Amino acid sequence: METNGIAERVSVYDLPEIYDIAFGYRDVPSEVKVLLRWYADFAGRPPPKRIVELACGPAAHALAFAKLGATVVAVDRADSMCLYAARTAAAANLSVDFVCADMSDFTVDAPCDLAISMLDSVSHLTTLDQMVDHLKAVHAALRPGGLYIAEMAHPGDFMTTRPRTVTRWVQRRGDTQVRIAWGADGDNFDPTTQIGLATVLLRVTGPQGIRTLMDQVEYRRWTRVEIEAAARLAGLEAAAWFGALDQHAPFDNEPGSWRMVPVLRRPRT
Repeated sequence: METNGIAERVSVYDLPEIYDIAFGYRDVPSEVKVLLRWYADFAGRPPPKRIVELACGPAAHALAFAKLGATVVAVDRADSMCLYAARTAAAANLSVDFVCADMSDFTVDAPCDLAISMLDSVSHLTTLDQMVDHLKAVHAALRPGGLYIAEMAHPGDFMTTRPRTVTRWVQRRGDTQVRIAWGADGDNFDPTTQIGLATVLLRVTGPQGIRTLMDQVEYRRWTRVEIEAAARLAGLEAAAWFGALDQHAPFDNEPGSWRMVPVLRRPRT
């Protein structure tokens, strides 16, 4: 509950129910269709049978793939996210294997056809070593010819004066409304390291009243050249690049390109 206008200091990743509402605007079924199309195009195989979602959070995409009959592993380092997503899966009678681990240090029991990470989750990897370790873990998790698709922030968000993403929005579910501001005036971004600290403010209005929550999230802005180099060091190859979770959106500097989405592949040999 808000007290004298002072925000509660929390981690947004320890608030899975609120986080799930805040990002509930995603059209997950449509995004899954695009991911499956890219798998067909760049893996050249029937639909993937085994999938791993990394930094899964509420695991909306993992659950959608499970609903299609795939064997799914969902990885997140936050216990609260894994427990919340596991309850959601159980309520929907879906089978998903949840693993609480860091995206740079995880293993799976059997090779996967497809690995995904959504919502710029890889921005939490702030050093080249972390990125390479992450991609090496992905390489180990994929079968030869398998794909890794990562939704990342567009470099235009920090290299130009024209922002690519909306940073303030409102979402509602039932009788709960969440007003989000991801980033604030005065937040620090160091162009020499490409690392910033984003102030996250959440105003939650529901039956129990109003809560104002605040977190500060460290992130790294990556470029295509850096990801291609890290992928090569990890033994992956770039199969394609897109500017959104849209098969018709090339990765370029046009307005329709607001994300950086590398499609990486583990070589067949």
